Amino acid sequence: MSSALAPTDAARIAADGLWLTLGGVPRRLHFGMRATMYIEKEFGSLDDFVAELSRNKATAICGGIVAALLHEKSPQMAVEAFQEEIVDLLDGASLSDLARSLVGAVSEALPPPKPGEAAPKGAGSRGRSRGRGTTSWPRSATAARRPSSSR
Repeated sequence: MSSALAPTDAARIAADGLWLTLGGVPRRLHFGMRATMYIEKEFGSLDDFVAELSRNKATAICGGIVAALLHEKSPQMAVEAFQEEIVDLLDGASLSDLARSLVGAVSEALPPPKPGEAAPKGAGSRGRSRGRGTTSWPRSATAARRPSSSR
């Protein structure tokens, strides 16, 4: 008897992706682990990337497209060469159209929790937990920048 597996963050990250035509060739925007690692390297965190993307920054849009296409890169090709190749294909494209495609791919890979559903939490560091609701992950860099709601 097999049991149904609960959806995980990994399953959401491995979403199907969306399609974008670049240079006359349809390409799949896919946010897998390579894309996530690239974004963290380039932007510091997913939070910082999403913040830049929401401000329609060209570096975030182009960097996100490159990240989402890394699954197409051959193992022999350097990441920098792949990045240049993709950015050359983006030259002349509408940044707002690219941003919409990218936001759709990110939303598919990392959807928000459903209404009434709690956001996924880690199990915490057993024995060293800082209390209820804490996780094994460090605090978000953006949380410290928000003003206190207790004022």
